[in-house]
Amino acid sequence: EEGSSWKIALQAACALTPIYEQLYPPVWPNLGLHLAQHAKLAMFLEHPAEAAQLADRALKVLSVTHSGPGGGGICEEVAR
Repeated sequence: EEGSSWKIALQAACALTPIYEQLYPPVWPNLGLHLAQHAKLAMFLEHPAEAAQLADRALKVLSVTHSGPGGGGICEEVAR
């Protein structure tokens, strides 16, 4: 079932987040992108409070690592 694949993806993101937080400095592109993807999965699976918290954390990182020219608009996408 397709819905179960998204749930598995969210579970994987939840499991990986603490590992990323240990592996990377607090402001690191991979961490910010992971948090943004985690937020997107949470929102897709209708966990808005979790998604908002993760998106806020992602924006704090991505506003440093991906802002300005060449940032690809990722901050604007996460803010939506």
